[in-house]
Amino acid sequence: MLAKYQQYPRKVWLEKLFLYWYFATANAPYDSGKAIQRNDLPLAQLYLAQATEYYTALIFILNHSFVPYRKWRLRELGKLAFKPENYEESMLKILTVRGWIEKEFEDKQRIVNELAIVLEKKLVEAGISEEKVKNPWKFKVTYVPRT
Repeated sequence: MLAKYQQYPRKVWLEKLFLYWYFATANAPYDSGKAIQRNDLPLAQLYLAQATEYYTALIFILNHSFVPYRKWRLRELGKLAFKPENYEESMLKILTVRGWIEKEFEDKQRIVNELAIVLEKKLVEAGISEEKVKNPWKFKVTYVPRT
C-alpha cells in the first residue's frame, strides 16, 4: 500500500538515508565488533541482527521506496532494482548461528564490513557527504527510524 504513495522529497530522502546508515553502522560493524572483541557473542548477535534490519531498510530507501513492514520486507526485497549482490544469502549467514565461536562471528563481521563498503559508495552517489558516510557519529540525528 505504501508503494502507491509518492516518493519522499529529496531532503527527506537524504535525511532518511543518513539516519538508517547512522544506526546500522553503530550496531554493526561498531558495536558488534566491540562485543566480538570482548567475546560477548550473544550481544554481538543482537547487534548484528539489528544492523541487518537497518541495512535492509536502507536498501529500500536507496531504491526510492518506502520501507515495508517487517513481515513483508524479505518478500519485497526481491522486487528492488538495486540490492547488494547475494544480499539474501548474506543476511542468512548473519542471522543464523551455527556455533557460538568467535570465528563464526568474525566471518559475520566481515560480511557486514563488505556490505558497508557497497552501501557507502551508493550513499555518496546519492548525495550524502563522504564525511557523513565515513564518520556518522560526528553528526546529530533528529530521530530514531523505524526498523
